[in-house]
Amino acid sequence: MDREWELALTEQTLKLVEARASDLAPAAYEVPVSVYTDQRIADQERSQLFRSLPALAALSCELREPGQFKSVTLSGTPLLIIRGRDGEARTFLNACRHRGMKLADGRGTAQRISCPYHAWTYDDLGALVGVPRGREGFPDLCREERGLVPVSSVERHGIIWVRLDGAEPIDIDAFLGDFGPELAGWNIADWHYHDTRDHLPTANWKLTLEGYCENYHVASLHPTSVALASKAYGSHHVTFGDHQRLIMPNHEIDQLRDIPQDDWEPFATGKFAFIYHIFPGTIFALFQDNYQVFQIFPGATADTSVTLQSVYTPTAITEEEQASLKQRFAYFHSVVANEDYAAVQRVQETLATSANDTLVLARQEIALHHLHESCSRHLATAEA
Repeated sequence: MDREWELALTEQTLKLVEARASDLAPAAYEVPVSVYTDQRIADQERSQLFRSLPALAALSCELREPGQFKSVTLSGTPLLIIRGRDGEARTFLNACRHRGMKLADGRGTAQRISCPYHAWTYDDLGALVGVPRGREGFPDLCREERGLVPVSSVERHGIIWVRLDGAEPIDIDAFLGDFGPELAGWNIADWHYHDTRDHLPTANWKLTLEGYCENYHVASLHPTSVALASKAYGSHHVTFGDHQRLIMPNHEIDQLRDIPQDDWEPFATGKFAFIYHIFPGTIFALFQDNYQVFQIFPGATADTSVTLQSVYTPTAITEEEQASLKQRFAYFHSVVANEDYAAVQRVQETLATSANDTLVLARQEIALHHLHESCSRHLATAEA
């Protein structure tokens, strides 16, 4: 991490903390309740945001070696990502070309992937290389036409990106814009993967994502958990097109007042966390010794969503450290489920009533303003 950049961010955040303030939008922002409940809007978001824009499918570190694969379902589409012997990561629909069965679950390493139903077998390029037993039953089979169906993907900045609809190449540099160099600075390809757990809240995807993008709720919703470490103010906000970054200060940032700036190591010593929102639905929550990634997608209906919560470390760790991380990750997963997502489910329950026509976003919830403005702009452009 560039030290001058880190110190500049720290100074800006400290000023906000000392003023007990956060970066503010010009005015409060009202969001129509319909953006969380209307199935037509939900279908448009699924099509125009989650299927048409690049989405994070995996981090490069999850597929370090040739033959490693990962299966994941994004926005209802089962995918199979394989690191080929040539070093390239390729993404396919996770469906056998015989009877359509999912080929693989979870993660593993294999030079060939064999369907558990009838043993049709595919290589690391997705080509059909084996049809055992009963070949006479397929007299006209053309193996070249029955390889796995590719999905547009590209690997950049330590991330494997996919687009679920459309076969044309992904222009990831255009999608990320000025955000690309900042992502590159985190050396994501060198991270180490540890675990993934899911959430299936009965709440719209935007409700679930909003909680990661503001600390206004910390003191009231998390008095015995997150609030013990983190402040409910002092968040510093910057945008990169549709994407955004927040600095979320911890209570320990107060200690910097008594430390000469030459001795500051604010991120490494847990004085604040980086929160990145990659539009539309990915959150990076980067803490001093572990990095958590939340992949948030709409569910089948407007009032449901899916979250995949994964944890990584910036370097390899010992078995003892892994055991500690496992415990902390389980705890953080439970906080998200039992506090954050329990809260947004209670919000979703009231939205079908006449209690509110709009929900009000405070000036300090500036990242939420940006989220909704970006969603509205993309949907309006698609309809134009």
